[in-house]
Amino acid sequence: MLLAGLWDNNPKASGQSIDSCTLITTAANSAMSSIHDRMPMPLVGQAAQLWLDPGYKTEQAVELLTAVDESFFKTQAVSSYVNNVRNQGPECIAAV
Repeated sequence: MLLAGLWDNNPKASGQSIDSCTLITTAANSAMSSIHDRMPMPLVGQAAQLWLDPGYKTEQAVELLTAVDESFFKTQAVSSYVNNVRNQGPECIAAV
């Protein structure tokens, strides 16, 4: 799954540079709204290639940010095991 995001490198006044990034979000569709009111913006099909094309104009890129089908995301309940950054592995996504 590819998500729309932005990356930049900004020089600080001190001369050091700061790398920064952000994920673009949108209002949750009906499949996700029971979990949260926002969701990451997926890039489906050719939209991902176009998003990464440095020659693609900003105005065109914004048009790639369109709603995805309700069936795009699959949801399932998981345990609170996932809530600890020290926990890794398949147990984090095991259905309960």
